Amino acid sequence: MTDLIELVARAQNELPYRFAAFEALVRSQLGGVRRLARGMVRDADAADSIAQDVMLRMLHGLPALADAGRFPAWLQRITVNVCRTHLAREAREADKRRNLMQETAGDEPTTGIVAPPALAEASFDMLLQPLTVEERTIICLKLLQEMEFGAIAEVTGLGLSAVKMRYYRALEKVEANLQSDG
Repeated sequence: MTDLIELVARAQNELPYRFAAFEALVRSQLGGVRRLARGMVRDADAADSIAQDVMLRMLHGLPALADAGRFPAWLQRITVNVCRTHLAREAREADKRRNLMQETAGDEPTTGIVAPPALAEASFDMLLQPLTVEERTIICLKLLQEMEFGAIAEVTGLGLSAVKMRYYRALEKVEANLQSDG
């Protein structure tokens, strides 16, 4: 952890004139950001795009970060917020498509054929499917990022007991979903 803090401090001192420390910081953090984004948005391409957006935000925001020790939570918070924005945008677009389909229903005959969902990491996606965005966020931070509940509370802005309660309730939903499928 001290190596990471030292790297963050070095990047803060070098930016915006030199990028060596920042590039090392990106290399060390990009995988975790991608994993979290992939778990939240359930789309590898979108996760890559989100990771790039997070790295740009890190570039612009890093010089203003007052406490390098808070970097991990700060970066996780940025990732969660970018994922939430992406999911909200997707929901709005889905609503628009649904409304358009309702408006044009009856204009053309339909075949009744439904395309199958993407198969990449389908089992993990299926487990997370019944969860809300907030529950997916907590599950991904805990299981994919291996964060402690206190750190998750800091990233999500929720209280510690609320994070624990939502985590265990999300696990109950997943278990109930597994039992109903089996």
